[in-house]
Amino acid sequence: MVSKEKNNEEVSILLKWTLRGFFIVTALTLIMTITFSIYMNLQQKEYSQKYEKLLDKQEKLIETVQQAQSNKSIQTISYEKKDEETYQGFLANYYTTQSNWLNAWLTILAIVLGVMGIIIPIIIADKKKEMDDTIEKGKIVLSDIQVKAQQTCEKIEKDVDVKLARFDIDFNDVKNYVAKAKESENKALASTFFNKAYQYSKENKFNEAIGNINKALELDQNFAQAYSNKGFIYSTQGKYSLAIENLNKAIELNSNDSTDYYNLTEAYIFNKQFDKALDTLKLFLQKEPLPFILTDDYDKWINALNDLPDDTNVQQIKEIMETKLTKKERE
Repeated sequence: MVSKEKNNEEVSILLKWTLRGFFIVTALTLIMTITFSIYMNLQQKEYSQKYEKLLDKQEKLIETVQQAQSNKSIQTISYEKKDEETYQGFLANYYTTQSNWLNAWLTILAIVLGVMGIIIPIIIADKKKEMDDTIEKGKIVLSDIQVKAQQTCEKIEKDVDVKLARFDIDFNDVKNYVAKAKESENKALASTFFNKAYQYSKENKFNEAIGNINKALELDQNFAQAYSNKGFIYSTQGKYSLAIENLNKAIELNSNDSTDYYNLTEAYIFNKQFDKALDTLKLFLQKEPLPFILTDDYDKWINALNDLPDDTNVQQIKEIMETKLTKKERE
């Protein structure tokens, strides 16, 4: 923009001085023409006075001739005619000189205007070429600036993306740390409620035990042992459907605890679901290295199974109890 404005200013100055030169030349030409006209008028006036004097002489001559009846000498008359011829020569010379001066000044004016008409377009053309070159250079510079600006923007965007990515990573680390800390805190508090529930269950305060287990599960929904104890309590209370639901949830979270399979088998037997009791008992045999049955549970199972003594599943359960389970006392 600075270069373009500078070129425009130079062209403006050039045109201004060109117009000034044109007006100066025109003014000088006009002054010289007026001066020449005044000079020629003075010359014409002088010649006119001489012509008037000559006319006076001619009139006097005519009068003298008429009076003297040709007494005037021929030489004198010739002399007067010579004066007239001299005046006519001066007059012709005056008009010739005037014409020559006028032609000279018109020629000079035409030459000056012609030269100016040639020089001005050349100068303007040169300046226009310089302007075009400057504009092209400006376009190149502008293009370079645009390229550099684009590169700078891309670099800034890349840097921002990298920093944002790092921020996301750091922020995610913080969130994970906070989540893990909160999870650890919840698990610790859930264990506190679970321990209270265990004490209540030993004291046969099952409702209080269930309440504390529920609080533990609110803090840790994946607390498998809490579901296991909750199922055992419901089974003890004779709420076998609730016991089955919670024991299955405990096995879903931790499938390696054989005690859950034992308690779930008992809940299915007391709930008269002997087919599922048989399948669960077989899983108990797989999970427990030394399969057992508590002595006080043995009689309860047998009594429940005797409700359908001819059922194939019942018969298989009894056979497993007799051949593969070792009785032991409850600790």
